[in-house]
Amino acid sequence: MNRLYTRNQKNNKNNFLKDSDNRFKLSDMILEASMDAFLVVDLEGEILEVNEVCVNLLDYSPSEIIDMNIKDLNICRSQEEIKEHLNQIKAKGIDRFETQCSLKNGEVKELEISAIFIDSFEVPIVNIFIRDITQRKHRQYQLEKAYQENKEFLDELRKQNNRINTILQTSMDAFWVMNTDGDILETNEAFLNLFGYSLLEIMNMNINQLDVSKSKGQLKEKLKEIQRKGRDRFESKYQLKNGDIRDLEISVTYVDCLDQSICLEEAIFEVFARDVTDRKQKEEELRRTQKQLIRSEKMAALGRLVAGVAHEINTPIGIGVTASSHLVEKTEEIIKLYNENKMKRRDLENFFKSTIETTKITLRNLNNASELTNNFKQFAADQTDNQRRKFKMKYLLNEIMISLKPKFKNTKHDVMIYCDENIEINSYPGAISQIITNLTLNSLIHGFEEQKKGKIKIEVVEEKDLIKIIYSDNGKGISEENMDKIFEPFFTTKRGRGGTGLGLNIIYNLINNFLGGEIECNSKLASYTEFIIKLPKKLKNSSN
Repeated sequence: MNRLYTRNQKNNKNNFLKDSDNRFKLSDMILEASMDAFLVVDLEGEILEVNEVCVNLLDYSPSEIIDMNIKDLNICRSQEEIKEHLNQIKAKGIDRFETQCSLKNGEVKELEISAIFIDSFEVPIVNIFIRDITQRKHRQYQLEKAYQENKEFLDELRKQNNRINTILQTSMDAFWVMNTDGDILETNEAFLNLFGYSLLEIMNMNINQLDVSKSKGQLKEKLKEIQRKGRDRFESKYQLKNGDIRDLEISVTYVDCLDQSICLEEAIFEVFARDVTDRKQKEEELRRTQKQLIRSEKMAALGRLVAGVAHEINTPIGIGVTASSHLVEKTEEIIKLYNENKMKRRDLENFFKSTIETTKITLRNLNNASELTNNFKQFAADQTDNQRRKFKMKYLLNEIMISLKPKFKNTKHDVMIYCDENIEINSYPGAISQIITNLTLNSLIHGFEEQKKGKIKIEVVEEKDLIKIIYSDNGKGISEENMDKIFEPFFTTKRGRGGTGLGLNIIYNLINNFLGGEIECNSKLASYTEFIIKLPKKLKNSSN
């Protein structure tokens, strides 16, 4: 039990609280507040009584405190101000305020004061309950200081948050937040416009009611996968309120509630969705159109090849026909001499000699025509047959150059092939033939346009599991401004002069999309153009 220290213990100059009953009543009140410091003062501020908690708090001895006036402890107010305040408490009956107090050791304490005026005794008094709030005030000061120091940061953070909310609400992309079960928690205006639901309707829905490309089980597994990865990007099909199915491009991020930088009650997914239905339809239309154009270009190239080969075959056949005609004439002459009994030994010898020469010429030219025909048959088969097979690269390159021989006729251009005879590849010879053919025609039409004698070099080397084809010419080159556009469909510098702009685009698509390889181009204006093609030695199984 706390002890009470009164002025009566010091002297009897003030006979305070003589009545024992009143004394017990006051003691009961004090004991009820024994956790706080307690003192009694008169209206002059003279300290009449204190409890032990107050003695411990102020660090004075009981006798020292009893001899003091409240002004000796309060450092915030003068004696007149204290006296005036006590009179105010008398008028109000009760007051609560904060002040500062000086301890014996000079330390200043922050105090919370609760004062009650009591007029039921012989001497009017004020009961004062004191609570030490120094630590609380210190923490409050630290918080206020931290707040002031971070006020600009907090304001900027608030602005950013408002800006983000504005962006999300005005975004053209649909946005929604959902929990780990797929329940939709929040959306933006674009989401409601896209799906056609009201906000009230959508707040009671789960993502499995919208995503029609996956079952509930598949969606659950997909969400778990995104949780592990943290984010994902994919395309899926969603059903609108009116029943339409739309292709959406989805970008989703997982936000963990354990992230200390974000205060969340539960983990969530933040999802952005863009309607790509029209784009995919246009892409499909473009693919179909491109296939038709490639097929048309391929057939046109084959037609030009047939015309060139036909012209090339006409030469040996024409010589063979001329030789045969000459042999028929000589045979008719020798028969006539024989029938008229005018044939001499010399006539017969000349006939034999002429026959041998003519037959050799005919046979040589027929062999040439046969070789051309066989080469063309193999090349045409490769061009039209999409079957994959194993073949020697050098043999294929020689075949291609034989088929292109008419294009080099009456020119001084040279083609040099550097390829080991043992380099083999398991791929599509027709596609590779088309690539080399298009590059060669490109050199003839564009590279050597103003050049009488050009050089084409085709080098093939092996690199681990790849075949690298380096095709180059010493033509006029490609300007820097056109380098980024050469593989684009319909880009040509020969617009209106027979250029379709599909040659290099066909090459790019064949290499990247069909043969599983890659191509790059290097060029210097008025110097050279080089294409580096890398193809896998063994093409993986593909549905392309």
